[in-house]
Amino acid sequence: MDDLFKRALQFVLKWEGGYVNNPNDKGGATNKGITQNTYNAWLKSNGKAVKDVKNITQAEVEEIYRKNYWLASGCEKMTPKFAVLVFYTAVNMGASRANEFLKAAE
Repeated sequence: MDDLFKRALQFVLKWEGGYVNNPNDKGGATNKGITQNTYNAWLKSNGKAVKDVKNITQAEVEEIYRKNYWLASGCEKMTPKFAVLVFYTAVNMGASRANEFLKAAE
């Protein structure tokens, strides 16, 4: 794991917290900012059986964040502070929305 991604992930996880399953949250069960639906999709795409997001491993967390948000929004090509900002935006609003913001700012 490269240092910039590692630092960015630490920043995001500081705000995303641990396991929650708030009935008022449309995302449903979430652990370390990863929803059950996101986890299910990742598990299936990797040929793995679906399991409770409460049991997600740190390695899985890192891989999901790297693939779905860091790489999907091109953060590996950005300056450090800009990469962290775009990464956090991608995590909270989706990589496609983060990319829309980048295009609109050009």
